[in-house]
Amino acid sequence: MNLMPPVPTGRRYFRLGLTLILLWLVHFAFFMGWYFNEQYLKAIKMEENHRERMKTFREEREKVDSHRGFMKRFGPEVGYREAVEELEKNRILWADGLRLVNDHLPAGVELFHAEADGGRMDGWAVFPSLSEAAAFLESLKKETRAEEVSLDCLGKNCSGGTPPKKMDQGAQILHFHFFLKVQPGIEDSGQSETMGTENPARLSPQPEVDSDVE
Repeated sequence: MNLMPPVPTGRRYFRLGLTLILLWLVHFAFFMGWYFNEQYLKAIKMEENHRERMKTFREEREKVDSHRGFMKRFGPEVGYREAVEELEKNRILWADGLRLVNDHLPAGVELFHAEADGGRMDGWAVFPSLSEAAAFLESLKKETRAEEVSLDCLGKNCSGGTPPKKMDQGAQILHFHFFLKVQPGIEDSGQSETMGTENPARLSPQPEVDSDVE
């Protein structure tokens, strides 16, 4: 017969509880170690990225400063050279444009005035009849070097401020324009040419047909 008093519950499970607490502390310490290690690795990676960006920024800044210094010293010369190269790239031999038009004009018809502005050429010619003027435009439209061939005006009052020296009865003035394709490698004696006037005015397209067309 056991006459000893019963062992208190706390003492009975003390070792088990202590073991569980120690296991929890070990697990918590392991988790905290893992967490701080991950944060440390992230911080190192961010620092490396920051150093890489700063290096790139310094390199780009050096390039910008070098370019500014270069342009400050040689800017005018570089600008002039670029302008010349751009003109060379888009240069058009307008003598070819005039020959192109003359090749399609019917016999006895000549341009009495022509203007060239950049890639656009305007021409004025006197045609004996409307049918010959229409046939000329259709023929010019078939040229591969002529783009956007357009009728601007057809009639007796379409001289554009530069009337022809002579017009037969029933003749009509045709004002037309087109854009000449640029062909690389062709050199020109000037960016634009003008015929029939000393100070030609640049005319904007005014599509119309004169009311007195016969």
